[in-house]
Amino acid sequence: PKGTSCGVGSTQPEPCRPGSFAATIGQSICTNCAPGNYQPLYTQTSCIACEPGYICPRAGSTLQQLCGAGTFSSTRGATACEICPHGHACVAGATMPEPCGKGMHAPRLGAAKCTSCPAGSFMSRLAGGAPLRPPMQLLLTPPSKPALLTQPRQQLSLPSMPTASFEMPVPSAQSLHLPRSP
Repeated sequence: PKGTSCGVGSTQPEPCRPGSFAATIGQSICTNCAPGNYQPLYTQTSCIACEPGYICPRAGSTLQQLCGAGTFSSTRGATACEICPHGHACVAGATMPEPCGKGMHAPRLGAAKCTSCPAGSFMSRLAGGAPLRPPMQLLLTPPSKPALLTQPRQQLSLPSMPTASFEMPVPSAQSLHLPRSP
């Protein structure tokens, strides 16, 4: 019968073991499930494709393997988990990387969770990699003179984030005067 094999000289069909199948009657040996597929039961006629979030790396798999934290698998029948990209987090069994929200970052590949940006930095867009430092700096002057912003424009561009380039207009030194302390 299907799901069994009949080797040379056998008197009874032998059930196909988990990880294998026999799709037709009279097979002399059961066929191992191909990589990306598994079969947990005896006497089966086909294998099952691994679900997204899982992998079946070898032929003859009897169970799916969960992709670990920091990795993901988005397709059925995967044989390997993919590394979570920077700016995203992947919990165990992830089917897609989850982008980090504003104020959060994941600067390394393979992050299991996003973390808050450190004090004095920010992430103004989704899928944050390395947090940015504000480009504007205040220089304080002695109490006899008002404090001034010294640079009218400043641009920040980081090589680790090729799409992050910010230009921030700053009022001119003549238009911004802070009152003196009494």
